[in-house]
Amino acid sequence: MPQDLYLLYQAYAPLLWLGLFILSFLLFIWLLLLQRRQRSLARRLEGLKEGFLDHDLPERVKESLEEVRQATLRAEQLVDSFEETGRRLERTVQKVGIVRFDAFPDVGGEQSFAIALLDAHGDGVVISSIRSRTENRIYAKPLRRWDSAYALSEEEKEAIAKAYMRR
Repeated sequence: MPQDLYLLYQAYAPLLWLGLFILSFLLFIWLLLLQRRQRSLARRLEGLKEGFLDHDLPERVKESLEEVRQATLRAEQLVDSFEETGRRLERTVQKVGIVRFDAFPDVGGEQSFAIALLDAHGDGVVISSIRSRTENRIYAKPLRRWDSAYALSEEEKEAIAKAYMRR
């Protein structure tokens, strides 16, 4: 089961990252459009200040100021959304380390394993599966800052170290 989870992550990780990249790109384009609109409004206001007189000048100034306020508000919302996306990404599974091994001398094929699934801060879980000829046992230990309150086997430590080394 954990290996299936790892394979599922490997299969869909590029799509997840691609989706996040596309979202970031669209947010960036939106920000550029808002800045362009703001510059256009600023130029219109500058034209009014340079002597362009109109009998509706006070009303136009009000409209332009409201448009600038709305554009500024939208840009601030965009920045907040972008920062929130960055904060959420820090808490996703980013570092994975797996170690396969023979738990018992009479069982070959490296059927036992330890897998560490961690975020950027080293928080997550290490899952171990110990397979013998007659049974299979699975253990899950929570990790906080690359360590666990529970005793870790050498294989689990190695899986955590492999995850730590991944960029």
